[in-house]
Parts: sequence; C-alpha cells; structure tokens
Amino acid sequence: MTTKQKFPFSKNPPLITRGHMFAVLLVCFTLLSLFVGGAGAVTYNGSCGDHLTWTLITETGLLEIDGTGNMTDYDYYPSTRPGWHQYRDNITKVILSSGVTSIGKYAFQDCRALQNVTIGNSVTSIGDNAFQWCTSLTSVVIPDGVKSIGNLAFDECHSLTSLTIGNGVTSLEGSAFQRCYSLTSLTIGNGVTSIGGSAFSQCTSLTSVIIPDSVTSIGYGAFSACSSLNSVEIPDSVTSIGQGAFSACSSLNSVEIPDSVMSIEQHAFLECDALTSVVIPDSVTSIGYGAFWDCDALKNLTIGNGVTSTGNRTFADCSNLTSVIIGNRVTSIGELAFDGCPALSNLTLPKGLTSIGNQAFQRCYSLTSVVIPDNVTSIG
Repeated sequence: MTTKQKFPFSKNPPLITRGHMFAVLLVCFTLLSLFVGGAGAVTYNGSCGDHLTWTLITETGLLEIDGTGNMTDYDYYPSTRPGWHQYRDNITKVILSSGVTSIGKYAFQDCRALQNVTIGNSVTSIGDNAFQWCTSLTSVVIPDGVKSIGNLAFDECHSLTSLTIGNGVTSLEGSAFQRCYSLTSLTIGNGVTSIGGSAFSQCTSLTSVIIPDSVTSIGYGAFSACSSLNSVEIPDSVTSIGQGAFSACSSLNSVEIPDSVMSIEQHAFLECDALTSVVIPDSVTSIGYGAFWDCDALKNLTIGNGVTSTGNRTFADCSNLTSVIIGNRVTSIGELAFDGCPALSNLTLPKGLTSIGNQAFQRCYSLTSVVIPDNVTSIG
C-alpha cells in the first residue's frame, strides 16, 4: 500500500544561486537608500493670501511665495502665525515672486536660520515685525517699489551687514532697523524725507552715514547709541535735528551742522563723548534741553546769531569745554546751561542778554572773571 506525503513539496527545493542573492540585496539596498535619502526632502505648502501660495522644500531650505496680491497680515500669537512658521528652522532662503505686492506683518519673524531674502519689484510695503529676529540674515536690498517699512520690520537682525534702501521709501521710522549690531554698510535712497523713531538706534558697528539731500528732518533717536559712528554728513536740506537723534554716539568726533537747520531739539547730541568742536550756524533759532549735555571732549563752542535762548542744561557737564562764543541775539541763558564745565575759562556774554538762569555757570571752576552786560535784569 502506497502512503501519500503530507506535504506536497519536493524534498529537494531548487538551489538559490549567488546571482539571485545579489539581485535581492541590490533591490533591498535601493529601497533603503530611497527611504533614507527621501526622509530629509519634505515639501510643505499652503496659502498666504487670497491669491498667494507658499512652498517650502526642507532639503534646500527654500521658501517661495508665488501668485499675485497682498500677503496676509499675521500676528505674534501661535494661532495667527503663517503656515511655514512651524518649519522656520529649516528656512534659509526666501524668494517672493514678481506678483507679490506686500509682505505681511510678522511674516518671517523669528526665522533665525534665514540668510537670504529676495524681495520682488512688485512689493510696495513691508509690514510690522516682518523680519524681526532673523538673526542670520546678512544682506537686504529693498527695491524702489517699496513705499513703506513697518515698525520693527528688521529689528534685531544681528548678522545684517549690508542694507540698501530703495528710492521709493519716503519715511524711516518705528525702530525699523534697530539693534542691527553688525550693520556696516548703509545706503539710504533719495526718496527718503524723514528719518526718526529710532530707525537705526543701536546699530553699533555703523561707522559712517551719508544722509541724502532729500531728507528734511532727522527725528527722535534716529541714530542714537550708534557707538562706532564717527562721521555723518548732514545735507543742507535738513531743517531740524530731533530729540536724541545722535545721542550716545560716543565715537562721533565731528559734525557739521548746515545753514538750513533751524532747530536742535533736546538731547540731540547728548553724551557724544568724542565731539571736540561745535559751530551752531546763524540759521538755528532754538537749542533744546540738554542738547549737548555731557559731551566730555567738547573744547570749542560757537553759538550763532540766530539763537535767542539756550535751553536748560544745554552744555552741562562738558568737562573739557574751554572757550564759548555766544551769538549777539541771545537774550537768555537757561538753568544749569553750563553747569559742570570746570575747564571753561573764556566767556563773553552778549550785550543783548537780559537773564541768566539758576546755576547757569555752577562748577565752572576755571572761570575767574565775567562781565555782566548792562541789560541783564535777572540772575538765578
């Protein structure tokens, strides 16, 4: 009787040759390499405006904004961030296509790996905080099409060394480039008429500035605490130098105030420790509180014939001031105006002077004699 095999398999299965083995291994290796290599090449995308889309390829770090129209304005809160914000550590380059007309508020804030941005010619506005804290961004060219730059737009871009502002921008305000500590090259377009609002405050590597002759006012804290700034060219289009405009520019050793300037506001040159000589032209009619307070190196001072009064503490604590020429139209000298000028030894008061404020020449230890004009009726 013949017994059937329980398993219908041959007792001698076919041999696996070396060729078969090599083919199997090759397939496995190929699949594995595709898996590992593709793991870093992730693409994300979404919308960022009614007619704008964004695409991020993590392998290259490139974020592209395509389409036409305005970008959405975003905010600081997590729920109001743009779609790419959660992948911001992968973004090294941003390109905005020619159809994009605005860069939204907070759009690229805190993209700390971002090194390069290309702003299309169609962009007309850059929103508040748009590139704030982009600490790896090294160079920015703002095209002529841009008309406005928002508050804190490039604040604390610590690696930014070169900045070119196109001719379309008319006003620089709102701490737009504040605390760009590495900025050494600055080109301001000839469309700008006013610089203020701490626009370049604490740009501590900036050594020189050429202000275009389109500018009429240098406002509040425009270049304050630019501690390396030693040279500034103020054009004869400027009519006012605002509050704290150059305060704490401790390396500024000379400044030529043009005949067009009519007012120098309070603290304008406060603590400019390297400034040695100042000539205030006849066009200036008012000098604000503490305008040149604590300019330690200031030795020679000429106040033009347009000034009618010096503010309080205007030249206080100028410890090396030795010679002062006061214009013949000055009628009053403010309180503490020259307080703490121990080297002051040469002083001639104008004949039209009528009042001298409280402690105006206090602690002027080298001043041995002063002729008080006949018209003076009040001495504080």
